[in-house]
Amino acid sequence: MHVHITIFWTIVLGIIGSIIGGAVTHMFSRPTNERYHPAGLIFSTLGAILVLFICYKLKIHFPQIELIER
Repeated sequence: MHVHITIFWTIVLGIIGSIIGGAVTHMFSRPTNERYHPAGLIFSTLGAILVLFICYKLKIHFPQIELIER
């Protein structure tokens, strides 16, 4: 998805995706004694991509970076 958004919205999408991905991972595969679960990293990334895809399909516009062509 070729979307140019500011660093602030990139961080916000990453946090939201991490929460969604972590919740899904925790529902299906709870870590035993460890606080870190490797699947959480993968699902956090997939969650952020899913949030970006949903925003793209719903035509939610974020403030974009001004691109300068040379």
